[in-house]
Order: sequence, then C-alpha cells, then structure tokens
Amino acid sequence: NKIPTGIFYKNELITPYTKRITDRIPNYLENPAAKQNISKNGKPTTDISKILDSLRP
Repeated sequence: NKIPTGIFYKNELITPYTKRITDRIPNYLENPAAKQNISKNGKPTTDISKILDSLRP
C-alpha cells in the first residue's frame, strides 16, 4: 500500500511563476538560467544586476 505524503495546492490569487519571472526577465523561457554559459573562472556571463537591484530595499 502506498502512503500519501503530501498534497498539491493551487493558489488562484497569485499569478503563475512563469508569468512573474517573464515579467522581470522577458526571454527567460527561451534562455533559462540552467542553459546559460558560465565562464572558465566559474562565474556566470549573464548580467543579473537589474534583478538584484530590484530586490534591494
């Protein structure tokens, strides 16, 4: 017998994650972080300063 370990919950009051992320990063779905290049020194080549600035108080 399988024992259920949780439930799925859908919050209708919050816009979907893909909509929220593409509002901030318009080409995110075409160029997700997992597929972006990383330089030889291990640092990302993508400029995320605008996103970080929007999170700062």
